[in-house]
Amino acid sequence: MPCLVEGKGAPDGGELYYLDFAQDGFHLGGSSFAQTLDKIGNETPSVQDAAYFKTAFNTLQEFIKKGSITAGHDIGSGGLITTLLEMCFPSTAVGMEIDFAALAEKDLIKILFSEKVGVVLQSKEDLVAGFAKVGINITPIGTVNSRSELSIGELQLSLPAMRQHWMATSTKLEAQQTAARLAAVRGDNVVKQPLKFSFPSSFTGEKPAQKKQTIKAAVIREKGSNSEREMAYMMDLSGFEVRDVHMTDLIEGRETLEDIQLLVAVGGFSNSAPCAANAMADAFPIPEAAPVIKTTLSLNSIHLFNLGKR
Repeated sequence: MPCLVEGKGAPDGGELYYLDFAQDGFHLGGSSFAQTLDKIGNETPSVQDAAYFKTAFNTLQEFIKKGSITAGHDIGSGGLITTLLEMCFPSTAVGMEIDFAALAEKDLIKILFSEKVGVVLQSKEDLVAGFAKVGINITPIGTVNSRSELSIGELQLSLPAMRQHWMATSTKLEAQQTAARLAAVRGDNVVKQPLKFSFPSSFTGEKPAQKKQTIKAAVIREKGSNSEREMAYMMDLSGFEVRDVHMTDLIEGRETLEDIQLLVAVGGFSNSAPCAANAMADAFPIPEAAPVIKTTLSLNSIHLFNLGKR
């Protein structure tokens, strides 16, 4: 969820907070940063207290339900620096002023690149007091502005430049999957085009009523595919009777699809899609569907394959 910043009719989304789920050190073992140095590392971050993690997570859910969280992003691959950048990338007029002085760790490299589990949140409420009521520590780390720059002490990062660098690999991969000219246009446009959603005026967000008649559907997944859970949930809300099917279920005979009327092949990550597509197509038990599976995953698209009455 991108940050909100005051100006241009947008509300002020509040301060930024760091919520540490792990209660561990900022270890770099197993991180993307270590990989760039051709290292593995000796210490990896881990959740030290499962009960603390559960309380912190459930408390966060309550704040979200109350509407107290205006923006948020998990900390995962790439570490905290990736989280901060990605919270800014959807907008062309958002920046951050970050201060880690309240953290016990003083090594900026460890703070920015450790991949220990946590989240960055934006809120207009005093989250420190709110989380403290249940014994959870959350740390204020900065504010949001409209300068299109991520500022961390003396470190100043231009967000348009970072956004273009972030997009560069995807642009190169996309050039292999579509017209190179179109990939270049999209790559250039990414720093100019803010992410905006426009919903129909009739959209209420309410869960649709359950349909009396359902169609049995299967969502196929494999290593390299993504969005299968979102697709299954969307179809369930739309009244389908959805089954989650992994390719190993088909290969090992646990699933035959004999009662399935609609087959859904979801897209894949750019770097894994061609491999996943070929593997899935070669092993797929329905010959007429195999070419569609291969094309769908290779192009990162979604395809509905009607199996009809079987």
